[in-house]
Amino acid sequence: MSVVRRTAPALLALALAASGVVYSATPGQAAPDRPAGASAPTAAAGAGPAARGTWKPRAEQYPGSVMVSDLAIPVSDGTVLRGDLVLPADASGQAVDKRFPVIVTITAYNKITQAAPEYLVRRGYAQLTVDARGTGSSGGQWNAFDARENEDAGEIMTWAHEQPWSNGRTAMSGPSY
Repeated sequence: MSVVRRTAPALLALALAASGVVYSATPGQAAPDRPAGASAPTAAAGAGPAARGTWKPRAEQYPGSVMVSDLAIPVSDGTVLRGDLVLPADASGQAVDKRFPVIVTITAYNKITQAAPEYLVRRGYAQLTVDARGTGSSGGQWNAFDARENEDAGEIMTWAHEQPWSNGRTAMSGPSY
């Protein structure tokens, strides 16, 4: 796990450089402080509870988690993508038979290298981490950032929304990719 955390910034830098997102100043010219046309950040009026130190995270609701590995997620072109699902578990280690909001992560870095999702899972969320098309255990050919990847993301979200362990509320989260 520590190897993954140490290499994540390097992978992010490589991905940004490969995609052309990194700003490259011409010799003798400094990089801008912010994008053209953007105003300087200002303090928000009436800062919220987190700024005042009163926000507290929700307590753990479940003592553990259980993983279902390599779930088949069929997409419209016939390709089967694969995802690992982590669900809240009871004290005996059995998956809780309830419907949960689902957090979806789609990654080209291989789903088994992702950080452990226990923090959110123990607070009542399901975590679905999916290998992007053509990576890890998912079928197909990987073409980063192409239109098919975008379609896959929408279909994965719909699939997660419709599963018996989902309460219909879905969100996406993930590192750089």
